[in-house]
Amino acid sequence: MTDTISFYTSDPRGISGFEPVWGAIEGRAVIARYTRTTETYTEVDMQNPPTFRISFGKHAPDVIQGWAVVPIMTQIRDFITLDIVPDLMRYLA
Repeated sequence: MTDTISFYTSDPRGISGFEPVWGAIEGRAVIARYTRTTETYTEVDMQNPPTFRISFGKHAPDVIQGWAVVPIMTQIRDFITLDIVPDLMRYLA
């Protein structure tokens, strides 16, 4: 799922009708649409390749749907190592 889209053009007038497409990105998904002008030709130039994240989908519990997987897994790891393991150490030593 995309969080933000930054869009730049070399046309000094800009491009009208720019519409980002939010949602899951699969295969050759459309990520944005814009209205083409017939007066000039503005070349698409990818300055920075897009970055994406893997998110929990519709089969995940409601509270984490759409959340990025890596931050959630990091929070789980931190909770286990900082809150659970120290209390168990006396039983493991």
